[in-house]
Amino acid sequence: MDKWVDQLNSRAQILIDQVISARLAGQQTGQDMSWLERQFREKIERLYAEEYASANLRDNSDLVLRAEGPGTDHFSPSLHSFNWMADHVNRQLGKLSVSVLPLAVDDAKRAAKRLKWAFTGYAPGSIMMGFALKQPDSLAGFEESDRLAFTAVSESAQAIASIPQFIGNTEIDASIIERIPDPALRDSAVMAAWYLSPTPQSGIHTIEVASKLGDHGSLSQRERMVLKTVIDNPDLRQKRQGSFVGSLRAADLDKHRAVLRDVNGLESPIRCILDDKMDSHLKFCFGSRVKVSGIYETDREGRPRLMYVNHLEPDNSQATIV
Repeated sequence: MDKWVDQLNSRAQILIDQVISARLAGQQTGQDMSWLERQFREKIERLYAEEYASANLRDNSDLVLRAEGPGTDHFSPSLHSFNWMADHVNRQLGKLSVSVLPLAVDDAKRAAKRLKWAFTGYAPGSIMMGFALKQPDSLAGFEESDRLAFTAVSESAQAIASIPQFIGNTEIDASIIERIPDPALRDSAVMAAWYLSPTPQSGIHTIEVASKLGDHGSLSQRERMVLKTVIDNPDLRQKRQGSFVGSLRAADLDKHRAVLRDVNGLESPIRCILDDKMDSHLKFCFGSRVKVSGIYETDREGRPRLMYVNHLEPDNSQATIV
């Protein structure tokens, strides 16, 4: 896919060709065609004035968000709405980064500290912001883990922009599996999309999300309600039963999400959806090695990636898969 600025330049070139044609026509006929040249020049100026900033953001950002609503006046958006959007994006990209890192506990901690999100710019016209993950300078001995971490986090942020197109009236269409086959990434992206959906207090009624890959869609309070239902009532596909042993780490306790890392017999972590009946003793489990049991979903390679945990206990056994 052509870059957004390249597409903009192509559209401008058509207008430039019209300017040249008008000038040649004037020379050949002896007529004054300056008025027509001026019209085309004004269109070129307007094109770049209105669209260059947003096109540049799309090319240089993993995720771009544009907000519309009473708090997003094109010339002077409210500070409340601006801060609401910036704060929510910052927090969700941070949570997303930690939850999708395909690394062991120690490597994940180190990588999370080194992966930084950059604010790539602001475009006029409502509130439009761009964000990109900065490529860290690899440390000796950690080149491969840094590469895996950067790729996973960047792809997870871009996946958020694909969520809106699959939101139906009451659920998410099953075809989302084709776009996001990894169930752990899918659950993380749905969670992030819910948090980024506007609330009545935000002064925003619609947020458009887009990625450099071309995915885009809109999130409103309607989509927020559907996403909340999906998050609170997860539907694992191709269910299997099993137990795994690993180190349990919190991801988003408000929505009963955690990550099991350093899993016995597996190279990848498992994203866990915890039964709300476990709330009373969860705080004693985080940071410890535990055995989790329940139903889980695998990715296309057959690796367990997302699990609904209905039983949790201290580590006394090895992993079993049925």
